[in-house]
Order: sequence, then C-alpha cells, then structure tokens
Amino acid sequence: MTAARRLRRLLPYLKRSLVLHQGRLRHRVYIAASPYKTGTTSLGRALIELGAGTRDMGHAPRLIRLHQPLITRLNRMVDPEIGARDFLARHGDEVRREMRRMTAALARFDVFSDAPFGHTMIHPFLRKAVAPKARFIWLNRDFDAWIDSVRNWELSHPGTYPDHRLWIEAPERQIQLRRRLWQRSLRDFQRLEEAFPEDCLRVSLTSLTDYRTLARFCGLPPPEGPFPRLNTRDDRGRAPSGSETGG
Repeated sequence: MTAARRLRRLLPYLKRSLVLHQGRLRHRVYIAASPYKTGTTSLGRALIELGAGTRDMGHAPRLIRLHQPLITRLNRMVDPEIGARDFLARHGDEVRREMRRMTAALARFDVFSDAPFGHTMIHPFLRKAVAPKARFIWLNRDFDAWIDSVRNWELSHPGTYPDHRLWIEAPERQIQLRRRLWQRSLRDFQRLEEAFPEDCLRVSLTSLTDYRTLARFCGLPPPEGPFPRLNTRDDRGRAPSGSETGG
C-alpha cells in the first residue's frame, strides 16, 4: 500500500480526533433546547446564516432508535436535587464513556436543531458533559399556540405519532401531558442556566424579528434581513410565507 493510500485511509480518523477527545466534542456547538414546534428549525437555519455554525444535524431517527435505551437510562441518572457542575464533576467521565459511540456520530455537526441532541430528549447536563463548549437556546412560545402547532403536526403525521388519535379522543389529557413536558424541560434548562448563564439564552419566538439577539449571544455581527421562519405558524395562527411542514 502506498503512503498516499494509507494517508487517505487515515484521514477520517485524523479529522475525528480534531473534534473528539476522550468522549468530548472539542468544538463549539449550538443546541436548540426547547421542545419541538417552538421554531427550532428556523433557529437552526439562522445559526448557519449567521455563521455560528456550518452544519445542522437536523432530525436523526436512526440515531434515536440506536440509542434510545441508553438515553433513557442516563436521563434517570440525573438527580433533580443536584446542580449541573456537581453532576459533571461526579458523573461526567461515566456519561462520556457511555455516550462515546453516539458522540462520534455527532462530531461532524455544530448545530443541533432537532432530536436527539436538540430538543428535550437528552437531559442538558448529559449534553454539557459530552459537549463542554455547547451553548443552549430555549425559544419561548405562547403555550396555546404551541399546543395548536403540536396537535396539527401530530395529527398530520400519524405514522410518526402512534397516539395521535388521542388528540381527538382525549384532548385534555394530551394537553396535560404536553404541559408537563414543557414544564419539566424548562426546569432542566433553568438548572443548566444557573450553572452556565453565559452558555444559555432564553428568548421569545415572537421577538426574533431579526438577527440582533442571536448575534449578540454568538458574538457575531448580525446579517441584514429578517429572522428566517420555517416549519412553524406564528403565534397568531398564520403560516409565514415560505413555511413548510416540520418542527
């Protein structure tokens, strides 16, 4: 085998070593930390256009299927009474060891606008353990508008959401479950925010009319033009021009 061929074979491993070290992502990453249907697809696009990131992982169903049991088990490790820094000191090495295969799949990306590494599937403490330079963005959305968006999305994607008919058969129960999801996920975000305020941003979806707030958080100059709106309806129920279906 020639030296050139050996080098070509080694290149993927060399590139990975530049962004991965002992189960940690070395580079800065941006994570949309709020639930689905809060404008996170728009956020992912905005981070790319701003220059904060170069590649958004988007939704990764295969990665979810592969690692769902591990994610569930590790989420249960997080004591609701322990702070983020204490958790990382006690369990960081274990989390990185357990998540090393999943982390390797994340290494090519620097924006995570969807599950599993975006949204709320993985506790923020776990994500901070494997991505120490991660910055987290929570998009607040009017609850009633969010519920309408979730209901419409799940009813229109029955193959993805097996319990979609409960929106018709037991709508109040569905609303209660989503309220609990929202409240629990926000508490988890706030606990991370207490320990790493410089790495967390909470902002209202309706206030993002341009790039200025996001640009300040990222330490970058804001580009001209409006904030992109994709895959959501606004909080008055109207679909923005150019919107698609999605999260």
